[in-house]
Amino acid sequence: MLKHVKAIAMTLLIVAVIVTATVIIHESGHFAAGTLLGCKDVQVTLFDEHLETYTKMSCGSIGQVKFDAIALGGLMFILPISLVLFLLNKKNYSMIIFGFNLVISSSDYTYFLPSAAVYASIIAGALTVIYGESLLVDRYTKYLGAIGSYSQNQ
Repeated sequence: MLKHVKAIAMTLLIVAVIVTATVIIHESGHFAAGTLLGCKDVQVTLFDEHLETYTKMSCGSIGQVKFDAIALGGLMFILPISLVLFLLNKKNYSMIIFGFNLVISSSDYTYFLPSAAVYASIIAGALTVIYGESLLVDRYTKYLGAIGSYSQNQ
């Protein structure tokens, strides 16, 4: 039982680091897209007094395509990282990063997708995070079990 508690505690710590890094990279995507598309005064706010994270910028009158590109910038910055981790057989981390990115990107979609698609993104993201966390807990439970069986044999 104790090894499961240790595995869950370790998982929560790792997930906290992954979530923080994902938010920073996601907002960096909006920053990069806004800067590349000519927006001025681009500012990233990480965890304001309401624990909200967002990117502000002045873009003047831009077309819908540029607006959508800025909105999708956060999602697109995370996809290569998640794909590389998946290909390196780090599915647990890949699933957590990709799933959480789907959840936090849902607020970006509200401008150009119907609400049903936004809710689907949140649900798919949450299920993907849960799957990634279950892989992570399973990994650490096996790891702690191997350590325990090694110490018992000594």
